[in-house]
Amino acid sequence: MTFSQGTTGHQCIICEAEVVAVGRSAQPALCRDIQCRRLHEQRLTMTPAVYAPHLALQTSLIRQRRAAEAQRKALIERVSREEEADNQAVLEAFQAATGRDDVVDMVMLPPVTQRCSAVDEQRRASYILHLQTVMAEAVACEDVSHLTQDQHYTLIDRRVAQDAFLAGNPCIANRSDTLCALCRGGCCMEGGNHGYVSAVMLRRQLDADDGLSPEILLEDYIRHIPDYAIAGGCINQGKTGCTLPRNRRSDVCNYYLCQPLRDHQTNLLQAQSPQPLFVVQRSNHHWNRFASEKANELIACYVLDDDDCQEITDLHYPAQSEPG
Repeated sequence: MTFSQGTTGHQCIICEAEVVAVGRSAQPALCRDIQCRRLHEQRLTMTPAVYAPHLALQTSLIRQRRAAEAQRKALIERVSREEEADNQAVLEAFQAATGRDDVVDMVMLPPVTQRCSAVDEQRRASYILHLQTVMAEAVACEDVSHLTQDQHYTLIDRRVAQDAFLAGNPCIANRSDTLCALCRGGCCMEGGNHGYVSAVMLRRQLDADDGLSPEILLEDYIRHIPDYAIAGGCINQGKTGCTLPRNRRSDVCNYYLCQPLRDHQTNLLQAQSPQPLFVVQRSNHHWNRFASEKANELIACYVLDDDDCQEITDLHYPAQSEPG
């Protein structure tokens, strides 16, 4: 097989992805994916009789994965376009009804279901077992550097920098707090029965306070377990938000901001003063936004003027439903 300089239309022999040819080559077309390249290289270490069925199976699996990824990407792009168009239509309806041409900035937020369920003994015990396990890991090492350098270990510098940024920009911090209060933890729904509590964060708390013992710290976490938590969410998501004080939350929790909020912070930083903001809220939370083939349901709209937040109740949008 030969290629012409700069031509396209050739396909990877493994996954069938388009490959751009550079120059002339007798080599078979391969994309840059490491799985495809490794699979092709394995022909050199296997007999043809063994390699042929192995190639057929792995090629099929790779192509299935690629097809699923492409389908998922297309769904995300389509739903995002539909949501954006719908959001813009609602904003224009609000502007037409109120004459508020000064409200041009918009943010889309997820909600959290208002439905709470009792934290039963099985869930409580599961969380306590997790706390005991990571506490044992924390106290078994000499210092935090001996623990796994995962996201809990590496986020601290970015979290400290973010805290400093917000402390130096109180208008942005206040606006962010208002938006997070409207959302009530749509990004926290994956907390499950671990709450992102890790050995790293426990070790750092113990190292920072000589008077804090592992027993006292463990009891403090247990004491903050709510009687009722958001259904399907983090065990620490109570009726009014996170039941843990900020200094007991992980760096993952304290650092994470959804992309719409980060984008809005960037806009605020560029503006001389906070502008009125139109907020739309849709039914799915952060992690299941693209669970449906359709754009998730619009359930509420708000206008933020400085620190004043007012829900818009006279626009026509569907009544709230339980998130899927």
